[in-house]
Amino acid sequence: MGSRALHDCLPPHLKNGFAAVRAATLYLRLATLRSRTLRAAARTFFRLCGALPALRRAVFAD
Repeated sequence: MGSRALHDCLPPHLKNGFAAVRAATLYLRLATLRSRTLRAAARTFFRLCGALPALRRAVFAD
């Protein structure tokens, strides 16, 4: 019985885990861009998301 329960819950966990890794990789790439302008735009965007709860919920909602 335990094996079946693990089998049933594993695919969603894998899907969510890989999605989290993709998002983290994207944010890392944004933070390490060579272009100062693009880095500044990314930083400004994340600061706005931190300052405005409604924007944060809209952007980072699952």
